[in-house]
Amino acid sequence: MITCDLQKKSLRLAILHKQCFDHFPQPYSANAFYELLQNKNYYLAEVKYKGFAIARVVSEVAELITIAVDPGFRGKGIGQKVLNELIYKVLDTNANQFMLEVASNNQAAINLYIKLGFTAIHKRKNYFRHKNVAIDAIVFKRLLQMV
Repeated sequence: MITCDLQKKSLRLAILHKQCFDHFPQPYSANAFYELLQNKNYYLAEVKYKGFAIARVVSEVAELITIAVDPGFRGKGIGQKVLNELIYKVLDTNANQFMLEVASNNQAAINLYIKLGFTAIHKRKNYFRHKNVAIDAIVFKRLLQMV
């Protein structure tokens, strides 16, 4: 039963991820989400059918793996809600910082990260690639502390 539920959730996440990302980054498959969700180092925050975010925690660093919000629900606080929930979840680990990379042309995401206390610390030239197109990534960091 648990495996079937996890497979359904993985498929739901993959469908939503594909709606949000064509090329940068390439959308994750249902199998990829299934593998992530089985790993105890990965954490999911979700508003069912509207948006989700996944982070990995290794040692003292949480890293945003992906965040996706249904295009029909953007601008309604879903991204902020799932990212705040994810930050709260990783606070229960020994993580003391949260890292992420975002395409330099994704201004809505950049605005969200700044609003939530992330600071740009580095630029990765031509980080996201698809065919003959390359986009820089901006690396953001936020120090975590228990409230």
